[in-house]
Amino acid sequence: MSRKKNRANRRKKTVTQGDTVPARRYSGLTVWGLIVVGVALAAFAIGPFARFDLAQQQAEEASATATENVIPARADDGSALPLDPGAPPIQFRPGRIEFGESAPNTMHDAVAQITNTGRETLQIVRGGASCPCTQLELPARRRLEPGASMNINITMDSENRAGLKTVTARVFAAGFEAPATLPVTVTVIE
Repeated sequence: MSRKKNRANRRKKTVTQGDTVPARRYSGLTVWGLIVVGVALAAFAIGPFARFDLAQQQAEEASATATENVIPARADDGSALPLDPGAPPIQFRPGRIEFGESAPNTMHDAVAQITNTGRETLQIVRGGASCPCTQLELPARRRLEPGASMNINITMDSENRAGLKTVTARVFAAGFEAPATLPVTVTVIE
């Protein structure tokens, strides 16, 4: 009996003050289960936000593509009206620049007039284009009073790719989130 008692005493260790209890060991399956549950909860919490961001990004890209491929609305005098409600009240004359047919790698120049059709003075910040092949040159005077106009120079390189090429010239004004846009086209033939 003493042997059995000794074995039982050895197995049974009493915890006294100051003794440390060994940490419970989890099986590998339990640890992986906790990780999977944690990842699932995180995905569930973040998922709606990620889907919202993706949907918003797709909508912005579709809007940008649609804006560049649409012929702008015309006012009674034939000038282009702003497409985007966030764009400055600027009308372009002509409302579209078409260089027609062109040989590859040919430079084309045009002058467009911009008019402030709003009730407030516009501060023109900068000009740009949807393609590096097109440059806008703005005058030194960048304040545009209501009803006032100014000319901008547009230079386009037809580059070496055959077919119709459409670029959007953009004029940015302070206080507006979107630019006023002007389509510029050329058809490159070989």
